[in-house]
Amino acid sequence: KAGVLAIPSNVRRYIGMFEQSVRQSALGYFADRDALAIVVHLGEGQRNDPYNKSEYRYAKEMNLIQPGLSIIHGVGMDRADFEEAAQKNVSLVWSPFSNLLLYGETADIEAAKAAGMNIAIGADWTPTGSKNILDELKLAKRYLKKSGVRAISDEDLVKMATENAAKAIRRENVAGRVAEGYFADLVLVKKAAGNPYSALLNSEQKDLRLVVVKGQPVFGEQDRIAEAAQAFGDAGQPETLPLTAAAQAACGFKKSIRLPYASDYDRQLFARAGAPRLNTVGGIAGELSSKAKAYAAQIVAGGRAKEKASLIPGIDPLFGCEDSGYAERFAKFVEVEIDANASKRSALRSQYRLTNEWTPLGGGEIEDSID
Repeated sequence: KAGVLAIPSNVRRYIGMFEQSVRQSALGYFADRDALAIVVHLGEGQRNDPYNKSEYRYAKEMNLIQPGLSIIHGVGMDRADFEEAAQKNVSLVWSPFSNLLLYGETADIEAAKAAGMNIAIGADWTPTGSKNILDELKLAKRYLKKSGVRAISDEDLVKMATENAAKAIRRENVAGRVAEGYFADLVLVKKAAGNPYSALLNSEQKDLRLVVVKGQPVFGEQDRIAEAAQAFGDAGQPETLPLTAAAQAACGFKKSIRLPYASDYDRQLFARAGAPRLNTVGGIAGELSSKAKAYAAQIVAGGRAKEKASLIPGIDPLFGCEDSGYAERFAKFVEVEIDANASKRSALRSQYRLTNEWTPLGGGEIEDSID
């Protein structure tokens, strides 16, 4: 009937689970004239997976494809989807590293650009994404080169992390550009020959000169951070990264960080006796390590053998530098491992008799599931 969405019985419960808590709250937010953006993981998986391809269509039928929506992944979207999303002022957040690692393929980013979509870039999450946004940009550049995509330039990639990202969350009037009246969020790297966009993508951690957040120099070369600490009257001294002498020796370079107090509330909080030292990197690392050790002791004392066997010896460092083999491993993932992983994945699917027609909705007839 007019205005009625026909949903197959095997997915009605799935929809009913989030109708009030998710869909209605999203529609209410879109109706707010001051609304910024809703960021959603959608269409994550392989391009031709039937269920993955259906997610955008379900979102559209539920009236969720509206200006202000930002779609992370969008791997299951095709050219027609991109064109429609672009007309609706919907943005795409490309996460190439995570997609390639988990599924061996990523969104058709060339088609998305040709359709006129606003494309940002993000690492998805830390377990399968890059450790920082510069690494994500570097991997994206390598992948585009390997795939023969020439329509996306270094400038396009940098804008995905700056101007386009701000536009995706409807903050393009205050963020994403170096301009008067905008947040003073700046990254300065060592000057290099060629255009500045390529210079940034070709830079390494040691080339990072300064990071400024809302006008506050917070990370970079030691002398610059020391000057900032003195200028702003910091109570404490900047910290050196990496934190340990052994890590500093292995790294081959040192940087400094200062975490200036953000508010009176912070000052009061950290002044309390026994308060966790979360106003320094060393304090944060110490607090995390302490909690991890306490949890491990609890597991051991409780005799939970399976959990004990899976415990890791500690937390990853909060700052890690590029070792001598880092660039080589990075290149190997793009040039060798993606294809090898895809071959292994295909063999496993054959071994376990998994078909491309299977979906969580109970069958493969997705084409007839939306009326």
